[in-house]
Amino acid sequence: MKRKLFFSIYFLCVIILIVLSLLGKFLLSPGKITVSGGCILLLLFLFLSYILLRYDIHISLFFWFPLFLILSNLSVQLTGGLSQSMFSPLYLFLVIIAALKSEIRGIVLTLIFIFILEFFSAFLNQMINLHFSIIMLTLIFSSSLLSFFIVNLKRGKSDIEKKLKDIEKATSVLSTPASTSDRDELLKTLKNKNESFDIKAKEKTTELIDPILNVVFQTTGSYSSVIFLKEEEKKSFFLFLSKSHSAYLNDGAVISQKTGTFTWVLKEKEPLLNNQFLLDSTLLEYYTRDENIRSIIIIPLLEEAKLIGLLICDSKEENKFDWKDKKTLKVFANLIVSTLSLFKSLYWAQWDASRYSALHEIAKRLSQSLETDRVLDVLTEIAPRVFDFDLLILILCGEKEKPIIYKTFPDHDFEYLKGTEVSLESSLSGLVIENNQILIKSKRIKTPFFSEREKGFERFQSFFGVPLHKDEKVSGELVLMSKTPSQFSLKKKEPVIFLADLISVALEKAKLYQETKALSIRDGLTGAFNHKNFQKKLTEELKRATRSGIPFSLLMFDIDHFKGFNDNFGHQIGDRVLKHISEIVMKNIRNIDIFARYGGEEFIIILPDTAKEGAMAVGEKIRLLIEKRPLIIKDNIYSVTISVGCADFPSDGEDKDTLIKKVDEALYRAKQDGRNCVR
Repeated sequence: MKRKLFFSIYFLCVIILIVLSLLGKFLLSPGKITVSGGCILLLLFLFLSYILLRYDIHISLFFWFPLFLILSNLSVQLTGGLSQSMFSPLYLFLVIIAALKSEIRGIVLTLIFIFILEFFSAFLNQMINLHFSIIMLTLIFSSSLLSFFIVNLKRGKSDIEKKLKDIEKATSVLSTPASTSDRDELLKTLKNKNESFDIKAKEKTTELIDPILNVVFQTTGSYSSVIFLKEEEKKSFFLFLSKSHSAYLNDGAVISQKTGTFTWVLKEKEPLLNNQFLLDSTLLEYYTRDENIRSIIIIPLLEEAKLIGLLICDSKEENKFDWKDKKTLKVFANLIVSTLSLFKSLYWAQWDASRYSALHEIAKRLSQSLETDRVLDVLTEIAPRVFDFDLLILILCGEKEKPIIYKTFPDHDFEYLKGTEVSLESSLSGLVIENNQILIKSKRIKTPFFSEREKGFERFQSFFGVPLHKDEKVSGELVLMSKTPSQFSLKKKEPVIFLADLISVALEKAKLYQETKALSIRDGLTGAFNHKNFQKKLTEELKRATRSGIPFSLLMFDIDHFKGFNDNFGHQIGDRVLKHISEIVMKNIRNIDIFARYGGEEFIIILPDTAKEGAMAVGEKIRLLIEKRPLIIKDNIYSVTISVGCADFPSDGEDKDTLIKKVDEALYRAKQDGRNCVR
């Protein structure tokens, strides 16, 4: 609404001025009132035009044509006797507006309108003469020259704006979060880097800084513009980016603290301007031959007073640079530092985010892993994506046992370490467990990593040990090792601690799951399979034997006079007897044999791929072992014997019920025959 009202007032003034112009031309003689009124309206009109130009820069050039019409002719119509030459600056003002608001076409149109209007005005006033011609030629020449200057300025400004937009477009990637697909690439980019930011490996940074250096190169008109960045490990500066007219630029240039040309800048961290450079330009390090450089300006790149690089511009002209160039280059240097700083901050933040994203994935997958081997598979699959290491070692320790190396990754070179005991007193890993504290070593020391007799660790430099916990007690240790010195730091310990906690919880959960699973299929007292699982295993064995035609046997035994043990010595001794016999049996049967507690003091064994003759021999062996190994408790000796029955598939039966009935009958015969025998 306000915009429409403003435009309405503007056009109303245009119409009034046109009417006054006509009245001054045809009806009225010039007078004080006419001149004063015209000047007041003219000033108002100029003010309104300024407002439009200042706050609505997108107005079409044709919107200004009424202004051109009135201002070019109104002054003559209202003032009558004043010379036209006094209004030439006004016409120049119109030309400047046209040049600012349009391209060459608008300027030409403006000059044509001015010429036509002035020609008719001079014709009506009978003033077409040599004086008029000179004024118009001077006006046109001056306007053309001024327009040419303004158009060139606009083009230069447009080029700079385009370059700045390129910079803005390039740096806009900094504010764009890395997508999930970029995370692995980002981690790969940062992998095997130290605490310092190794910019040399960042191709994306080149894309960000290149537009800035382009602007520097063109703005200063230098022969070469180069950027050196500091490499922390070597305390030197490498050539990061360059723009040059020279074909002899050394892309591998390095500046050290001892490079004489730069010594003062490196020490004082202040800009250096030398317009009388007389040395061989190869001393600048970035030329492979002398390029006859005569002017050079060096601007230090400072990040919080820390020198991170150098911006250098040179020229073959003497006295090429001045204090303005120095000031301009400081601005660009700050922009370069800001870009690098923002790049580092955001990418390290994205790296940490990627780390914790991977840790979240580990946590999620570990929560679904109920087998110890599966827990370790998840660990070795994802950990290399999160942390920089060359070797991962997992150490586990029981309540009374010494810690041993349980897992290595990668394991193709260090598989022999599995089962190796860790020395608590004389190794770095032992110190972590003994003191229950994190230990980080940035370089190799004389103390062994695991034991005094270890081999194959000569190339490893960095060590990071984190204790694993169970109920606030040390249950093991996670060790990361690297061949790179100073690979690990306290600053980045939190993700490793978090990973260690995840592993501790996952291993404990897997252990509890295994114990629970074992309780569901085994007898809690003796460790033998329970009756339910025995029935399942017998069904499976029957199917297998029926399919293959290979026989198998059953042995059933119970403890002779077991009721007397319980009555005479108590149920605790009776339980000890059951456990004692079970331990003897489980140590003396094959891995493929199935030993189960059938009920009370009765036990049964499935012997796959075994005929009755072989089963009888196994039964006799077990009977003798139990007879010769009495239970001894606090100098009290408890002699135990068993009676054993035997049956086989298929001669004694081809189904479960028949086989169990036959082996039970055989056990009954053994008891009838005096016990402590096999039937």
